[in-house]
Amino acid sequence: MLVRLTRKLADRIDGVDLTSHSVGDVFEVALHAAQLLITEGWAVPFEGEARVRSADTSVTPAPKESTRAAASLFADAARASGSKGRRL
Repeated sequence: MLVRLTRKLADRIDGVDLTSHSVGDVFEVALHAAQLLITEGWAVPFEGEARVRSADTSVTPAPKESTRAAASLFADAARASGSKGRRL
């Protein structure tokens, strides 16, 4: 899932490695990691066209369709868990 990092208080959070990312970066992470980052307020889901930095620092175009699907899955998971989520 594509996320935009909104704050970074450490290089790692619960096993998610952020050493190669800075605030404002858009990058792809596994759905579980995205949910964690979003829930903790460190990232927001990213939708739209973007150039994305992956963990190996190469730049690739962001797939818009998969981002929407992942955001939908995250919303479904949040509703199922009773989470109200945060509006940023």
